Amino acid sequence: AVRKDDFSQLQQIHEKYFAKEFNLPDFLTKYLCAFVIESDGIIVAAGGVRTLAEVVMLTNKDINIHDRRLAFYNMLQAIAQVSRLDGYNQIHAFVQDSNWKRHLIHNKFVPTAGEALLLEI
Repeated sequence: AVRKDDFSQLQQIHEKYFAKEFNLPDFLTKYLCAFVIESDGIIVAAGGVRTLAEVVMLTNKDINIHDRRLAFYNMLQAIAQVSRLDGYNQIHAFVQDSNWKRHLIHNKFVPTAGEALLLEI
């Protein structure tokens, strides 16, 4: 498990190799579990599993665009409120439709720094 006294080494590893890619993870909060792999007291790797807020939305495309847009704004407001109340500061959307992607980006979604990958377990 990651401990508070691991963070000085983790900060050094992060600063040297990952500072331009992402912020140093706080493995002590919002992680289901976090691990450190050591060799002779030196951290070889650290990582963990955390939850994220993902928006999943179905839209009835038979409805006129004005009503669908209004429903989208209402849904997004509710999703943001629930996510904030649960302590999340980001909402993820995994998008396959390029038109929908443009619509989300127009509404303050931003591309992630990396590509999302999936591991079936």
